[in-house]
Formats: sequence, structure tokens, C-alpha cells
Amino acid sequence: MKSYSLKIQVRNNHLLSIMRINGFDTAAELSRATGVSQGIIGQFLNLSVSAVMKTGEWKPSLIKLADFLRVTPDMLIPPQHVEAPLHTNRAEMEMSMVEAMQLTSLTGTADELTDSTHTTFLESERTEGLHEFLATRITEREERVIRYRFGLDGEKKTYDQIGKLMGLTRERIRQIEKKGLARMRSAIPRESNTDRICGLLTDWAQDQSIEVATGITPKHIH
Repeated sequence: MKSYSLKIQVRNNHLLSIMRINGFDTAAELSRATGVSQGIIGQFLNLSVSAVMKTGEWKPSLIKLADFLRVTPDMLIPPQHVEAPLHTNRAEMEMSMVEAMQLTSLTGTADELTDSTHTTFLESERTEGLHEFLATRITEREERVIRYRFGLDGEKKTYDQIGKLMGLTRERIRQIEKKGLARMRSAIPRESNTDRICGLLTDWAQDQSIEVATGITPKHIH
């Protein structure tokens, strides 16, 4: 199960931007100023109705809004939605922590966004695979130490920092980490999808500065 549930609402930024330029932040405010029903303005904002009548002419309510805002009607509606309203302007999807962090930091050109989205998907798949593997192949204490140690849920922590969080000595944390990594290594050959798990662990180990040769051996992190 992913960590977050993301709700997306698509709105008509053509109308919304011009409203804000004129000092109107809500449909209610614009409705009071123009006399156009708040519900109708809401429909235009949500792109839930056609902007034209069956005759192809602009709807009178949109013309009234355009006149008040001192623009032409076509400036208030995205061209692709003049005759094609959205069936729904809301969606909800599950999202992992990695995906959420990537989404909120996306910037750049369309090509860069595409590349970043693809990278986000791969990174999320890898991270979730590792989390699932950790949760089912080592003890809860070992999983907690390894998560802290290699920053799977945030910043990497030292043995001393983890010891303080868990009420254990530095040496005990090191022993738990060693045992957990050994258990992970011994579990790999028994996996039905060995290549995938090995690949996940190898990629993860490389990212976390762990040497993977005959086994998984962590470098010391002070």
C-alpha cells in the first residue's frame, strides 16, 4: 500500500487567471459583481459545460462575463474545451513518498518532465520492492536499523544516532545491521524472482555506497 492519496482537480486557468487579475478569487465574488449565477461560473471554471450553444454561438452568460472582465469570450476558455467539456475534473490516485517528493519538485521543459517522470516511476518501483523485501525477509528490529542506516525513509543516520533512537548501544546497532544484511543475502537464492531481487539490492547497494560482490557488505558510515 502506498503512503499517500493524491487528489487532483483540473480547473480552467484561462478564466481563473483573468479573474485574479481583476481582483476576484472566487466564483461567488465574480457572481455578485456580474449577476451571473455562481453555479454557472463554477461550471466554466470546472470546464464541465460547453462554452457555446448548439448554434455555435457563445453562451450569453460567458459573453456577460467577458464583457465585465474586458476580454473576448475565447480568452476565457481553453480552445480544446470550447465544445468539449470534461466528463470530470477530479481524480484520486495513490502515491508513494518518492513519487510525491518528485512530483512537488518537478521543473523544466516538457522533455525534462517526461524523463523525470520516467525516473520517478523506476525509482518508486525499486524503493517499494526493497521495502517489501525488507518487511518480509528480516526481523522488525533489523528492518528498522537498516531503514535508518541507509536513509530509506529520509536522511541516513549513524550508529550513535540510531542507538539513541532505539535505546541501544552503538555496537549493538552495528551487530543488528550486520545480521539483517546477512539475512537479506541468504534470502535472495530462495526468491522465485531471484534476478529482480538481486537487481533491486544491487542498485540500492550502489546508491547507498555498499559494495556488492560475493555478498552485501556495508562500508562504514561515520
